[in-house]
Amino acid sequence: MASSTNGPRRGTLVTPMTNEEPLDDLRLHDATLEALSLDWGAGRAEAVFRTGTGTVLLQASGLARLVCPRMHPWGPSVSVNHVRGPQAQDGRSVLEIEMQSGDVIRSGPARHVALPPPLARSGGHSL
Repeated sequence: MASSTNGPRRGTLVTPMTNEEPLDDLRLHDATLEALSLDWGAGRAEAVFRTGTGTVLLQASGLARLVCPRMHPWGPSVSVNHVRGPQAQDGRSVLEIEMQSGDVIRSGPARHVALPPPLARSGGHSL
């Protein structure tokens, strides 16, 4: 499904953060991956997660590669196990989302932005 979003969704804040800082403070373990979209022409991808405190939106722009297997080596699941990265690579970042199904979604190199729920009060993270 293609996305036509040109910026952050309404009601979210974006605060700059370096490429080396991890997404651990977003607490995505056990979050539900609700949607993953790619705008091929724009080189932009979005992942939408539901957490205990609301919705988290991860965006990747200037995207060169998106790998999204859905093989379920550990059994079916829509929940996140662990997020690795982002790791800096040539001024952009690479991000891995390990699902509880055992699949690993890899995004990058790209510029990653995380927009957490307003209730988290941590602002957004530009990665």
